[in-house]
Amino acid sequence: MSERWRNSPSQGCRRLRVVDLTDVTSIDRIGEEVLYEMVQQQASFIATGLYTRHLLETLQAKNKADRPTD
Repeated sequence: MSERWRNSPSQGCRRLRVVDLTDVTSIDRIGEEVLYEMVQQQASFIATGLYTRHLLETLQAKNKADRPTD
């Protein structure tokens, strides 16, 4: 998944990219890192699972906290 994300045509563009995680049932550490990279690049997500939604909220909060303030 990470290679596809990095090589996607809209990389570097301001185009909205949506990641559908509807059928995802588990996410390992590497998957979390890839999702965090996607969060940092302002991807939007479709997620229905409780764990997946919680993980995304956690990663989005981490991204917000990690950003430098002006």
